[in-house]
Amino acid sequence: MSTPRRASISADKDCPKCRTRRIKCDRSVPACRNCTTRGFPCPGYGLILPWGQGVASRGRLAGRQLPLPCSPTIAHCPDAVTSELMYHYHQIVSAKVAWVDGPTKPWGQVIIPLAGASSTVLHAMLAPSSEDLAARYPNDHPRRQQLQVVSVCRRDQALASVAQLLRHMRQEGSSSKQAQCALAATRILYNVELLGAASAKWRVHLEAARVIRRWTEHTLMDAGGTDEIDAFLVYEQYYASVFASLSMPLGSTRLFR
Repeated sequence: MSTPRRASISADKDCPKCRTRRIKCDRSVPACRNCTTRGFPCPGYGLILPWGQGVASRGRLAGRQLPLPCSPTIAHCPDAVTSELMYHYHQIVSAKVAWVDGPTKPWGQVIIPLAGASSTVLHAMLAPSSEDLAARYPNDHPRRQQLQVVSVCRRDQALASVAQLLRHMRQEGSSSKQAQCALAATRILYNVELLGAASAKWRVHLEAARVIRRWTEHTLMDAGGTDEIDAFLVYEQYYASVFASLSMPLGSTRLFR
């Protein structure tokens, strides 16, 4: 009875700890029993990713590499669930949010390194990842309910953190890195709200992204402080605005300004 159930939610590969110890991993999610029963912190099944340089697929950055670090450093040690969600975001969600999918997954190559340095981006990234992963379980499965709770908590944490960043930008100015993180987080939150077809909250996030984009263009570009990550995020915000405006009444052009 227990074997089929375990297989339905098991990982598709051994955890790094078991591979290092050269023992058979039971691949339990979110942490394998070999690690937990022996008191080892199980690293989960994600986060060991071959980071190359990200390549943009559209606009004037098409074919150009984004100057990203080869291995992002997470600001805090992620637990097994966080590692699993980051892996799911990189493998699945990043392809879903891209306008044109490709082998480089630019949304993963850009966002995950930013999440390694910014809790704002990390919270925003884990919200759609947990929501998407939850949808893979039956409605009455406890794992689905757990992941939905995680999604709501991460979304709320991201919203609070973005609001704090925006206040800081208005009152004291902001660095290029803070602007990058704020823009990335609002674009991800836009995608989170799109998952709920009945919600119109995505317009709020798109408007916030528009404000950040204008600040980035008028302030950082004048100072010569933009880089290709800024340009990638600005273009993604613009594409989202164009897409949103196609479904808006005539005369509603605020998203372009």
